Amino acid sequence: NTIVWYCSDNGGVNGPKSTGFLRGQKGTLWEGGLRVPGIVEWPARIPKPFITQIPCSTLDIYPTVLEATGVVAKNQTQPLDGISLIPLFDHKTESRSKAIPFWAHGNVAAGTPGHAVLLEWPYKLHLDPKLGKGVTQGEHPIKAKSSVLLYDVSKDPKETTDLAAQEPERVKKMTAQLVAWRTSVDKSLSGADYPGGLKKN
Repeated sequence: NTIVWYCSDNGGVNGPKSTGFLRGQKGTLWEGGLRVPGIVEWPARIPKPFITQIPCSTLDIYPTVLEATGVVAKNQTQPLDGISLIPLFDHKTESRSKAIPFWAHGNVAAGTPGHAVLLEWPYKLHLDPKLGKGVTQGEHPIKAKSSVLLYDVSKDPKETTDLAAQEPERVKKMTAQLVAWRTSVDKSLSGADYPGGLKKN
């Protein structure tokens, strides 16, 4: 009844590396910088190995451990970005209840919000994508005016075919979600999520 949870650090660093031909590398929000192996072993709950296509995140570790141990975290600071993966382990879900957000933090107030991504499987939305740098061997250049990109990463894991023009309603919905989350993170960094604000040592 012991849980062993393994995952890799994100992306290949500069120098000799391989990201399996995925775009980007460590320090970027392309699949080559985000997609890593994840393995959970828990014989008491997962008696037979299985592979899932449902994307998971290290954000999910804490909520999963809380549910697995039956711990109720009193006065838990909200919101929690992750979800419990217990329903996935129990084969009771075939989808995520919450999208996975990422943000290379910029300066929203200064008008340079930074590259942000929302993964709502199978779609992945990029806001203010990072230009050129970190894109594998300069492939798939981003147009200078491209502020929003959309990919179906189940069919296009290399993120080569932008679907934003074909999916305007999806882009609108996902953009609103990502902007709201990014704003909430900015507030959290300022101490808004914590009683009494941030305390300095």
